[in-house]
Amino acid sequence: MFQCSPREYRQRGKRVGLRTPLKYCTPKRSWVAPTPFTQIRIETRPAFTLMGHCDWIFGSFSEASNFIEQVPTVWKGFAEKHPSHIDQLIQRPMGVIDTRERADRPDELLYWAGYPTDEALQDNTLLIPEQEYAVIPVHGEVSALESAVEWFFFHWLPESNYRNVPGFELEVYSPNYKPDCKNSYMEYWLPVAPRNTSKSRKH
Repeated sequence: MFQCSPREYRQRGKRVGLRTPLKYCTPKRSWVAPTPFTQIRIETRPAFTLMGHCDWIFGSFSEASNFIEQVPTVWKGFAEKHPSHIDQLIQRPMGVIDTRERADRPDELLYWAGYPTDEALQDNTLLIPEQEYAVIPVHGEVSALESAVEWFFFHWLPESNYRNVPGFELEVYSPNYKPDCKNSYMEYWLPVAPRNTSKSRKH
């Protein structure tokens, strides 16, 4: 599968295409759980540059959440400010949520709407560093995203060997993505790091 021996894969030190065991946890809350065969995979994504437009939002876990209302506004803002980039946006749409803590805006997140680019850094670009991610597949309408992310945080993540870390969360959409289409597909990439289990191990 990985075109190398297990020893070579370990020495490389980067997880690419590594699929976790199939898991399904019965939800304890009222959200709609993903299919029983939802499979989270672990990927190391190299650094890249995003061309985009950004604005502040309150995330889905905030008491003042405006994620559903504000995100479409950010995408519309990109189209208005960069009309010459619409074709690239349609073919490689990507949303990025900057979850790093900021003292001046402790309750808000910076959301970027854009697409990966090879252009040099400038005012309307963002450098995303290399990061290890847990990738959540989301089939259907974009409204399923919030439930899938909640399922991941409250069920999959606590039972895994990984922990969530601050950084850049990625919304990777398929070309010509339509948020209200049942046949749409996108992936949510969440920054993770291996959990240190040695300290929590019971003796």
